Amino acid sequence: MFRSNLINLIISYAGLFLALFNTFFKPKVLTSEEIGIISTILSITALLQLLSYAGLLAVIMKYYPVYKETENKAKFISSVVFISYILLGFVLLLLLFSKKLIVSYYGGGPIGDYFVYIPLYLILSHSTELFERLSRVLFVSVKSNMIRNIYFKGANCVFLVLMFIFSLSFKSYMQFFMIMSLVTVIQMIWLSVKHLDIKWTFKDLIPDFKFMRQFRSYSFFMLIASISGNLANNIDKIMIGHYLSLSKTGIYAIALAITSMMNIIFESFSRITQPKLSEYVQSEDMANMRKAFYDNLYNNIHFGVIVFVLISVFSRDFLSILGKEYAEGTSVIIIIALGQLSNLSTGMCGEIVSLSKYYRFDFYSRTLLIFIVIASNAVFIPLFGITGAAIATSSNLIIYDIFKMIYAYRKFHIHPFTRITFNFYASGLIIATSVFILKHYIIMNFINLSLISFFSFILYDLILGYVFNYEYSVLRKIKKKYIK
Repeated sequence: MFRSNLINLIISYAGLFLALFNTFFKPKVLTSEEIGIISTILSITALLQLLSYAGLLAVIMKYYPVYKETENKAKFISSVVFISYILLGFVLLLLLFSKKLIVSYYGGGPIGDYFVYIPLYLILSHSTELFERLSRVLFVSVKSNMIRNIYFKGANCVFLVLMFIFSLSFKSYMQFFMIMSLVTVIQMIWLSVKHLDIKWTFKDLIPDFKFMRQFRSYSFFMLIASISGNLANNIDKIMIGHYLSLSKTGIYAIALAITSMMNIIFESFSRITQPKLSEYVQSEDMANMRKAFYDNLYNNIHFGVIVFVLISVFSRDFLSILGKEYAEGTSVIIIIALGQLSNLSTGMCGEIVSLSKYYRFDFYSRTLLIFIVIASNAVFIPLFGITGAAIATSSNLIIYDIFKMIYAYRKFHIHPFTRITFNFYASGLIIATSVFILKHYIIMNFINLSLISFFSFILYDLILGYVFNYEYSVLRKIKKKYIK
């Protein structure tokens, strides 16, 4: 599993570097308000598509292992896909009827001018996420990761450069973004259908609503859990646009893009681990379930700690490259990264609970989180601006992490507090201290930041592998395979 996880992480980080190029280059061709418009459209879409899924993505992950070797596999897939698009149609109607309300929430202006892109992107992102989830349970997530993180982001980089050279408009960028999203959807559908290994008949294409009734309880609970989780991830950007301005949303979005280096670690490793956990939980194979949990946990913290150290220590330096306007995002980076580290440090506790018979816990805990998220953002944003949004978001992440960690320990006797996890934090503290001292003696520019970051990871991995004897140290693995 380590090899697959590492390949996925390498692809994700290649995509991340492309995304970072996009992040640092966007202010050269787009205003902070235009970046805020993009971020707001993506956030609104992310929340709306939860209603179109209605928990069906979780149904795929939990129940596909049950049907994959049966004659009902085709019926299961076609029913889930068809029903999701029926729900998408209802959400699109709801969106169109709510246009005036949404535009007035932002005081009219630019959001009204670009509102048409919200339903367009909703359709495209719905399709992408649906077939990406299928790629996971089919164990072809490395290929889907390539599509999303290399092809899409690489094309985005090229277009931003063309915008800079030819002074293309923001509207042309939005049109390009939609076209590339459509290309991504087509690739995802082809990848999933190719690996489903189903000889489709006309009967298989007809959805069975009676068949789907058995999943409605689980689907409903996962819907509410997903809504609250995505509220925690997106409501801050939406509320900043209301309480402050779209320009502030743009600055906040840039800071979040830098902290996405943390979130990508979790997403990359969960692509491989979550389908396996689903199989182990359904078959009640607790020994393999615990092994998969701890393997994933150690991978998360291994890479999460060093990334947290680097983006926290260099947060101001990263933003200074973009200009003075973005400097207030420094505290946002550190605070959000702390919440992301907490999420990485609890591993897949929440995913195991949601895949088990105890899935209602996710419903109750995340329902409570909805009210905490909205209330905390409503209080902290007017008081502290975008830093207040970061405090609200990060604290909500940590609160939920504590809830799910305690519950997973009670039900499955798994917890993240081991000698190995302590070794990761100790190694990270050594690197943090060294880099913090070193940066005061070196002029910070892009080249020096890159070199220090690279050698910091090398030293961190050496400490783990040869001081703490961690067997999955990258350098130890390389030495074992290539140096006899």
